[in-house]
Amino acid sequence: MPEWFRELLLGPLVHIGQLFWGGCMTLTNQIIGITPMEISSGVLWEFISQQMYPFFLVLGSSLMGVLFLVGFIRQAADLRHNLTIEILIMQALKLFLSEGLLLNGLPLMRELFIFAGALAWTGGGIFFPSIPTPEEISIGTILLYWVLGLFYCLAAIVGGFVILFTVYKRYINLFVLVIFCPVAIAWLPGDVHTTLAWVKSFLGSVFEIVVIAWVLALVSLMLNNGAIVFSSLEGTPAEPFVAMLEGMLMMLISSGCVKGAESLLRRSFHL
Repeated sequence: MPEWFRELLLGPLVHIGQLFWGGCMTLTNQIIGITPMEISSGVLWEFISQQMYPFFLVLGSSLMGVLFLVGFIRQAADLRHNLTIEILIMQALKLFLSEGLLLNGLPLMRELFIFAGALAWTGGGIFFPSIPTPEEISIGTILLYWVLGLFYCLAAIVGGFVILFTVYKRYINLFVLVIFCPVAIAWLPGDVHTTLAWVKSFLGSVFEIVVIAWVLALVSLMLNNGAIVFSSLEGTPAEPFVAMLEGMLMMLISSGCVKGAESLLRRSFHL
């Protein structure tokens, strides 16, 4: 039987799924270690750092003095505790720390982006499931191949979209967090919990890409080294269907783990 006729009988669903998954994974692998300063050829970072960030920097500097006074008055008005030298020194230290962070916040965030990108490059890895065609063609084989091919195509489209969406969403979150940085730091002299909440959100979003890269690398190693229970059936007539099941399983595992990378990081380090 000619190869083109065999592929015609088996349908295009598996090929569509492989093309979509391969495109999403290739694009993900290309941007997985890119810093926010390099996204869109640096246009977004230039707009944020030169136009939006200075506005919020002025706003944060103005709020910091007001919030320092609010914190000081709150401590002085607490009649259950005396206004000691230790409290005054602590308030002064918070003020000096917030001033230093306001002045050096953008360079510090830039260095963290570079560090996280370098870590992500160390773990980057993608996998492309290989689906062989059945040797013997029958009505049952064709029907089963079409049914599994439909689920395989859906898993590839959904899984690839989830991974790509998660990676791009991280950059949007980082840009928003960078913009809010001066306002969050301004709360340090008045309410340290607000500043800590921003720091936790920022660190979780920065290092989320590292978890994503390592998850994809681990899934790639699992698939390439046969760490799946179905691998014992390779070389049998069921190999094409086993390969599809194995590929679907890896796609769902990788997309689910990538989707939950940020929450895993937050739970692990209490961010």
